[in-house]
Amino acid sequence: MKLRSQACEDAKQEYMDQLRKTNDAQRQHYEQRLPHVFKQLQDLDEKRIKNIKNFMLSSVDVERKVFPIIMQCLDGMETAANSINEKEDTKLVIDRYKSGFVPPEDFQFEAASGADTTDSATTHHHTHNHLTAARGTVSGNKIKKRGGLLSIFSSNKNNMSMDGKEDYSDLPPNQKKKKLQAKVMELSKQVAQEQAAMEGLMKMKGVYETSPALGDPMTVEGQLNECCDKLKKLRAQLNKFEELLAEANSQVGAPPLHPTARTNGQAPTQATSIGSNSESLSRSASESSVSTGTGTGGAGARAAGGSPESGLGGELAAVHSDHHANGDHDHDPDNDHDNDHESDFDYYYCEPDLQPVGYCKALYAFEGIGSGSTMKMECGERLLVLETDAGDGWTRVRRHHTREEGFVPTTYIATTLYADANAH
Repeated sequence: MKLRSQACEDAKQEYMDQLRKTNDAQRQHYEQRLPHVFKQLQDLDEKRIKNIKNFMLSSVDVERKVFPIIMQCLDGMETAANSINEKEDTKLVIDRYKSGFVPPEDFQFEAASGADTTDSATTHHHTHNHLTAARGTVSGNKIKKRGGLLSIFSSNKNNMSMDGKEDYSDLPPNQKKKKLQAKVMELSKQVAQEQAAMEGLMKMKGVYETSPALGDPMTVEGQLNECCDKLKKLRAQLNKFEELLAEANSQVGAPPLHPTARTNGQAPTQATSIGSNSESLSRSASESSVSTGTGTGGAGARAAGGSPESGLGGELAAVHSDHHANGDHDHDPDNDHDNDHESDFDYYYCEPDLQPVGYCKALYAFEGIGSGSTMKMECGERLLVLETDAGDGWTRVRRHHTREEGFVPTTYIATTLYADANAH
């Protein structure tokens, strides 16, 4: 009994000790440790907020420092925008691209019988079909990409003189005049420079002849001869371009004749000019045979050859035979102006780009044929197909990036048409 009482007292005392320790630990947790943790978190958050504040103040300070520079830039942009003069800009564009052509004269009344009118219309339509068939073919010598109104606003600053002729005959009258004036001024400056150099050499030679100790006069003789030859060439070029400029000045403002202003129902003589290219390659025998209509037997035989070497002489011979059959034996000098007007129209007519009908891969390399419309290609090169083979053995293609167009042999390529690809 005494042992039980002693054990109970010991347990009670142990419980009181543990209870006191627990209360002390709880009191220490809530009064010391937990507030200390919260205080550390508070200090950390205050530090974060203070850093954000400093960053904002620094940003404001930087913006305030660069603001004058930004204001100067904005003021410069405003000044540049206010200096834009739309009227002067349009005048510059007009001055650069002004052609100098004069509108054609009014249509003249032509008193002709019904039969003559019908024959004339038939002949003109027949000739027009041949002219249309000759465009964009291998026989056209070279596919020339013409620039329309949209090319005015292109980024190419030299688009008026790229691939141009030396005498600028491919430009409109006004542009031709401006180019010739610039060329004459350039040659005049070169002539003046050569003359000054020649005078200096002459003085040097005179000094050497007077005082042989300074140098040998014969050493200047070779330079004088070279300078003299160069001066002669420059003067010859200057005279040439001065004559071209005088001719251009006489042409600017001259009223062109209307292409249909003919007498006695004559057909346009442009067919004759195209007929002179009979040695060029034909695009297709089918076009030639269809467009010749009821031509002579020999002409039909030449046009139906179907080989790349066949020319346009056969189909144009039919045009000439129809032309003479209508009684047009007299030469009309006004028709010479019609050709110029037709060529001017062709120069400014902007043909739309052909849409690709498929693609091909070159099986063999092809170097091209002379100065015709054929295009060089490398083995393995991929090209776009614009026109399929029409039976003459040639296919019209285009390069992806350079947009160069031309004809290549059909047997040299493996063609895949979009229609066939979609069908599969």
